[in-house]
Amino acid sequence: MEALFHTFVTSFLLSEQCYKDLLIDRNIASVGCIKMLISKSLGLAIVAGAAVVKVPQLIKVYRAGSVEGLSLAALVMELLAIVITVAYNIVKEFPFSTWGEGAFLLIQTSIQIMQIFHYRKQRLPLLLFLPVLAAFLYFLISDYCGVSLLSKLTWASMPTIAASKATQIGTNVMNGSTGQLSFATVTLIFGGSLGRVFTTIQETADPILLTTYVVTSALNGVLFLQIIYYYRAAVDAIKKKL
Repeated sequence: MEALFHTFVTSFLLSEQCYKDLLIDRNIASVGCIKMLISKSLGLAIVAGAAVVKVPQLIKVYRAGSVEGLSLAALVMELLAIVITVAYNIVKEFPFSTWGEGAFLLIQTSIQIMQIFHYRKQRLPLLLFLPVLAAFLYFLISDYCGVSLLSKLTWASMPTIAASKATQIGTNVMNGSTGQLSFATVTLIFGGSLGRVFTTIQETADPILLTTYVVTSALNGVLFLQIIYYYRAAVDAIKKKL
């Protein structure tokens, strides 16, 4: 049992030296090891949360039978940025705990887009979507693309991320509501992006990824505040009618 615990901790949470310092020698003054433990634990929590982060949103759309309030353009741009970021992390061989949520967001965002195609009865885009996505991902992680081009694409994806979030923010303003956006999903994504800023600083210090997560956190924060604002506005409107 002890050997299994040691293997788990040194594989996912601590280096061998930090395992010795914190768990064997009880050296709680080892600041570097404590930061590593916090960062790794937070990273794994973010990955675990990302596995279901958009499920409330997907269920809400399914039950409503409507994609009202969801912007296809915003989701496509978001997916493009996610695919590029995931490919970049794979090629750079960064620890899964620092980017694993991207894999789950890729899957769930793809389902969101397919929901839009389905409810809008756009059959051809629905059929072509997955093959095109798979081909694009393969190109990014293959030698045909290369690290240099992939790095440039990752930098270039930041305006795409900003545009995707800004498009959804603009859609909310135009509609005067957040439609079928899920409060749980937006809150989890916002919290996860904030946590990613910390883990990126601690574990990779990659300027491309750090800038990406800072920009994403700021815009996710705006979406979070919009949901609160429009929910309160709707409650106030109902009270006035009573």
